[in-house]
Amino acid sequence: MLSGILIATLLVIIFTWIYRECKRPKDFPKGPRWLPIIGNLHLIDALKKKHGYFFTVLEKLSEEYGPVYGLKLGQNLTVVITDYGIMKDALSREEFQGRPNGFVFTMRTFGEKLGIGFADGPICTSVRNFTMKTLKDVGLGKGNMHGHVTEEASEMVKYLKNHYAETSTKEENPIALDLLFKLCILNSQWMLIAGKRFEYEEAKFVQILNLATSFLQNFDGSGGIISHLPWLRFIAPDASGFTDLNNAILPMQQYFQEIIADHKREFDVNAAHDNLVDLFLAEISKQKEPSQVFNEKQLLGTLFDLFMAGMITLSDAMGNMLHLLAERPELQKELQEEIDQVIGRNTLPTMDYYNKQDYHLIIIFELHFN
Repeated sequence: MLSGILIATLLVIIFTWIYRECKRPKDFPKGPRWLPIIGNLHLIDALKKKHGYFFTVLEKLSEEYGPVYGLKLGQNLTVVITDYGIMKDALSREEFQGRPNGFVFTMRTFGEKLGIGFADGPICTSVRNFTMKTLKDVGLGKGNMHGHVTEEASEMVKYLKNHYAETSTKEENPIALDLLFKLCILNSQWMLIAGKRFEYEEAKFVQILNLATSFLQNFDGSGGIISHLPWLRFIAPDASGFTDLNNAILPMQQYFQEIIADHKREFDVNAAHDNLVDLFLAEISKQKEPSQVFNEKQLLGTLFDLFMAGMITLSDAMGNMLHLLAERPELQKELQEEIDQVIGRNTLPTMDYYNKQDYHLIIIFELHFN
């Protein structure tokens, strides 16, 4: 009798828990039903296998549930917006300025919400404002930044010529252009961030770049299953993706710590500084008490975010442009003709020619918006 009561009580508790786990909160947007513990992760995984990418999964779901719908990723209630107008309105409001608190996003910065990409609140705002102001002060968007870009473009062309100098055909000696684009773009920015550029064949830098690329390829915009069910790292570290994540993040953290340590060794508080790292260290040196804004962990998190952002934006756009030109040789011919007419073949392109190359701008804008 007693055992029957205990079993009945246990069943009631289990079914009550399942009901509460699966119940959609009041006023929460409509969307697919979810399961206890994992939410909609099973659905997302199945659709990713079918459609390939996380963003295409979200678009497919919007066809059924509308431009605003609700998901549950693990234990995280998530609202998805796919309409540009609604998205623009939402992101302009203060209440939507928060950042996710997922395991992947905090693991990159020692379990804390640091840096400028995935942190929020007044501390993050102070770090972000200082970072943007400092980068503008040292040349972002100005003439010396344009000079770095021109110099790096020359170095990239020189590297390509040297790479193929001893081969009769490019098929004999292929090169990963996506990696080369990332190196080139990061170098243009890294002069302002850390006051140095990297050689294209510098082994350590290429290793870090490959780790960062692997990290981005293995984890979607939601952070992946490990971000929503972080306890899986204890029972299935490989299957959950934790091992790959750890193997990518730890060497990157160490690399940025080495960069900070190198700057600290050569740092002179009275000298003029021309890069973000030194100016951040100068602010740290002014603090008479421990600061939540100006400390080395914040600097490392900021370097991490700037590195990742610089690597995945323009380099992807350049890769897409190259793919388009490979498929449309007639566009190559027309773009080359405009270069020959406006710039010539013996002159380096600079921002002075920006508004004089109408056809280039049309192609770039079309690629950007499509």
